Amino acid sequence: MRSSPKSSYPNLGLGTVQFGLPYGVSNTVGQTPPEQVTLILKEAWNSSIRILDTARAYGTSESVLGENAALTSSFKIVSKLPSLPTEIESEKQINAWVCDNISQSIKALRTTSLYGILIHNPLDALGPRAEIIFKALESQKNLGKINKYEASIYDSSQIEQILEKTTPDLLQIPINVFDQRLLNYGLIPDLKAAGIELHARSVFLQGLVLMEPHSIPSFFEPVRHLLQGFDTYCKDLKISKIQATLTFIKSLPIDLAIVGVNTKQQLLEIVQEYNKAKDQIEPADFSQFKINDEKFVNPSLWR
Repeated sequence: MRSSPKSSYPNLGLGTVQFGLPYGVSNTVGQTPPEQVTLILKEAWNSSIRILDTARAYGTSESVLGENAALTSSFKIVSKLPSLPTEIESEKQINAWVCDNISQSIKALRTTSLYGILIHNPLDALGPRAEIIFKALESQKNLGKINKYEASIYDSSQIEQILEKTTPDLLQIPINVFDQRLLNYGLIPDLKAAGIELHARSVFLQGLVLMEPHSIPSFFEPVRHLLQGFDTYCKDLKISKIQATLTFIKSLPIDLAIVGVNTKQQLLEIVQEYNKAKDQIEPADFSQFKINDEKFVNPSLWR
């Protein structure tokens, strides 16, 4: 059954954690080599990707991007603050810490400003120092150092708590065929209606979505039937798991889907499959694969 045609689809953004760290449960090649980074960035621009996602915590990612400043200067860049140290408490200290980290990101990236800055640790956006952090970020926005700010969040309760404190410019949310928790609460349409820019991360869940059943680590044994079910579903439809995943993402009212790659060829394949992923599948069909146990869809909890 075909879904109703959409007037627009989310754009693709390029995640760059692999540029600074050997990242991903399915990653067998380690950190992306410098020569591949350059090729990936060129291909990303040629494929109409316009946003790069990085973070202070992504190893050398920011400096690697900075070494390619001739290419990255054309992109919008979103970075993330590290976790706020517990010993930093006063408004003066927090303001200085926020300013320093944004300045370090700008310097490493060899740019003059950032499209967005996110609070990487959601507890910093929810805790007793949150109001001071937001005030410091607003000051940086007024100075033209950043265009948008807010947080990278993990579940619906965190969104609700943030909305009690501020109206976000930008939220980065985890969502994929296995992690549909935010869809369960119906928050996404409300966030979009409020004018909040939404970036989806973990689209491939560190590559777990794309792994062959025989390669899935034993940790996921309790949900193996869902992972295998998705594999069988794609084979029955005679489409790749990349295409099925991106068809699901295209059905969502979000602005950006962040994808990470280790090679130019991987990016070419994702872009090709994204362009093929139209309305072949009814989005509701994917609800059968959702995993509601956070420990299997939140990589920070994986063993």
